[in-house]
Amino acid sequence: MGPLLLGVSTAIQYAGDKHPRSGIREHLLQAIVTLNDAILPQTVDAYIASQETGG
Repeated sequence: MGPLLLGVSTAIQYAGDKHPRSGIREHLLQAIVTLNDAILPQTVDAYIASQETGG
């Protein structure tokens, strides 16, 4: 299972009763970061800097 699906799967497991919501959010955030890294092959800071300079 890829890292993205693993993060979503883990978040679903943490969604049970008596699990803190912060755990769910942490795993979903990690899945989003993994997806972002796959789509955009540069750091967010580098992307923002290139947009500011018109690059």
